[in-house]
Amino acid sequence: MPKKSFGQAAVAVLVLLTISLILGIGLSTNLIKSLRTSKEVDFASRAIAIAEAGIERLLAEDFSVLEGYINNNNCASACILEITGDDGITARTDIVLSFLGSSAEPFPIDLTTATTSEVSLAGYSGSAPVYICWDNTVNIPSIVALFIYGQPGSYATDAYAYNSAGSMYSTNGFDEAVAAHGFDNCFTISARSNPGVLRLKSVYGDVTAYVVPASGQSIPSQGILLESYGKAGTVQKLVKVLRTKSAVPAMFDYLIYQTSETEPLTNYLAN
Repeated sequence: MPKKSFGQAAVAVLVLLTISLILGIGLSTNLIKSLRTSKEVDFASRAIAIAEAGIERLLAEDFSVLEGYINNNNCASACILEITGDDGITARTDIVLSFLGSSAEPFPIDLTTATTSEVSLAGYSGSAPVYICWDNTVNIPSIVALFIYGQPGSYATDAYAYNSAGSMYSTNGFDEAVAAHGFDNCFTISARSNPGVLRLKSVYGDVTAYVVPASGQSIPSQGILLESYGKAGTVQKLVKVLRTKSAVPAMFDYLIYQTSETEPLTNYLAN
């Protein structure tokens, strides 16, 4: 073979080898990325599963048991769960428990027109008011509240109904909220001895409201927040669950609002 032809063939072979090498590296890189992604998806799935499993195990405990774990700081092994798969990979979750509320800060609560939300005031001072506040939103909501207080056998209620300031529904008979405590709208729940439960519901639109304690006071605990940090391999996932005490359904409000012992569906809002 002439030297010139041999040189041309060598160059061609070198070019082909270079192209093959580039393609091989590209395919190998894609394969490695695919394997890494698949592994991370598997780790993520295990991390979420172990986090949820740890939560489910604690939710099976009585509320008082969870309170004891927080107060005594002795959750220990009950707040840890490990599971090792057949492939030898261990997934673990560590769960942190804390009271929701128990703070002098405004307590946020999402109100809807379809359901009634409860805020426990058990343990709150009977000589201090509490304030319900919210900021303006597009739907300009109103809020109705039912404050239940007293002792077994002698309970009483105070009912409140407030429109947002400048509401288009000013003819509905509700009072009008005023700007206060850094919010566009606020109204006051008067102090009563032996405060119990505050039941809240929005009208005309959903809204995030805030229960604001009086100066020097704190909103009592509203439940227990469970934060489960699940980890598998290099992936960690967080699952949060709020466990609250039992609350009566919205139908309870209609019974409290009844103004007649013989006629159904009568309440102060309709009169």
